[in-house]
Amino acid sequence: MNSVNRTFFSNRNAHGVRLQMSAVKLIELFESGNLHLEDFRCLDPSSKDLVRRLLLSVSLNADRHTC
Repeated sequence: MNSVNRTFFSNRNAHGVRLQMSAVKLIELFESGNLHLEDFRCLDPSSKDLVRRLLLSVSLNADRHTC
């Protein structure tokens, strides 16, 4: 992304983006390090629960590979 686009997106008055993606893609992004928990927030309790379970799964898999 060029600097002009970054300036637009860093505007404090800009609204967040609402997205929907598959749990599989979310896991891939977590595992690759391209998405971090502090990068987003869940908008409803069921999404929060699912993300919590996905992160736990990713974490457990990472621990198994390092031992």
